[in-house]
Amino acid sequence: MTEVPLALRMQVYLCCQWQYVSRGFSRCAAFFLFLVLWCQWQYNSGMVKAEKRKHDKPLQIRMNQDLLDLIQTASGKVGLSTSGWVRDRLARVARREIRQTEDEAPRRSKREG
Repeated sequence: MTEVPLALRMQVYLCCQWQYVSRGFSRCAAFFLFLVLWCQWQYNSGMVKAEKRKHDKPLQIRMNQDLLDLIQTASGKVGLSTSGWVRDRLARVARREIRQTEDEAPRRSKREG
């Protein structure tokens, strides 16, 4: 048996609510309730769950305000967030230093994301 799409189920639900409520209330009150339920359904159906962050390990660094301003300006010029810019630059420097010492850079596994 195939599953009925959510949109169709909600339409049937709202129609049933409309018929039930319209028997005991004025048409204006029933329409208002229908409108509220419909708007709530539209709002909830448009909500998207936030994606899980790919970078979930924090790194705290102490710095003075001048250095922070410099980093924020640089990240803004290339269109990255401050965290993204710092992450990118630290990874570049780390890879370069590993190559200079002739050690092999550790490869990221697919699980590390």
